[in-house]
Amino acid sequence: MNTAPPIQAENVSPLPPEEEPKRPSLVKQILPWVITVAIFSWIFRSVDFGKVWTEMQRANLWILIPAMAGLVGVQVWLELWTFGTSYRWFADRHPTAWQIGVARVGTYPVQVLLAPLAAVVMLVYLVRVYKMRLALVFTSDAFVVFMDLLQGAISLVAAVLIASGTGLESLHWFFYAFAAWNLVFYILWFTYWRTALKDRLWPKFRDIVAFQSFRVATWSQFGKMFLMRLPWCFGNLISMYLCLVAFDIRVPLAVFLIAAPLIMGMAFQPVSVGGYGGPQALAILFFKGYAAEEVILAQSLLWSTFYALFRLAAGLVFLYPFLKGFYRTGGVAVAAAPSLAAAEPAGAED
Repeated sequence: MNTAPPIQAENVSPLPPEEEPKRPSLVKQILPWVITVAIFSWIFRSVDFGKVWTEMQRANLWILIPAMAGLVGVQVWLELWTFGTSYRWFADRHPTAWQIGVARVGTYPVQVLLAPLAAVVMLVYLVRVYKMRLALVFTSDAFVVFMDLLQGAISLVAAVLIASGTGLESLHWFFYAFAAWNLVFYILWFTYWRTALKDRLWPKFRDIVAFQSFRVATWSQFGKMFLMRLPWCFGNLISMYLCLVAFDIRVPLAVFLIAAPLIMGMAFQPVSVGGYGGPQALAILFFKGYAAEEVILAQSLLWSTFYALFRLAAGLVFLYPFLKGFYRTGGVAVAAAPSLAAAEPAGAED
């Protein structure tokens, strides 16, 4: 059970008039496809796909498939647990684990082809079907995603310390500078939100509703969410390591700690479609000194393929109730936050 203290009214910014998120423009939807095609055109100018296909057939699928299935399993479990917890802390309605799965995991099939559209569709579902306030959904989601970024930064700092301490690995100066920038940024971020500095410096920034969760969260909530998101960080590292082992690619620890979080993060950026494109470019960039490009590309393509397939399979479990919810008159009953319970019955439909 979550025992987070209720958010005091005086600590909460007034919400702007509600509106649904706008559908991304056609340019934003097509742009990832254009960039992905450009990346593969660049890659295959110097790499023979026939050799890549041969390497893919040699992969140890007994290692690779369980690794990717486990990663997606961890991701789905954490979608239900961590986002559900954040909604209970900061949002105006508290969906059940199943309802969160329908709204978030149900968009996975769309993400495979049109990630920008899927992100908007998920938000529209929470607002239109569950009657949640968009600003509170956004700040709740930001609180969860922040922990992933923080853990990625910690991985980067750990890699730099390992490279510096052992002297066995040489990193480009950019990574030392980037690690230092991350340290400074997160120290300043917590200093701003967890001290009186937020009331003295940039009050307009403090009052942005998107950052409301950082302003009202307790240290306990920061710590709990950080620990709750750790399985995703370790799941990503373990699955990536096993996929490299499946192709007998040996990468230094410092390089691996930098590459793995960036490759995963790139799969969700508008330079990738269904996890293809950006991850392959980064895999070649980081691992080209430790295996032939054909082997690296084969590993990366299978990583993206099984990640997309297992996410598609998970999404199909929730796809029918997801579609059904859009056509349900009056939305779906979702429990209201305690602060709203006196104003309306819990689970009432707006």
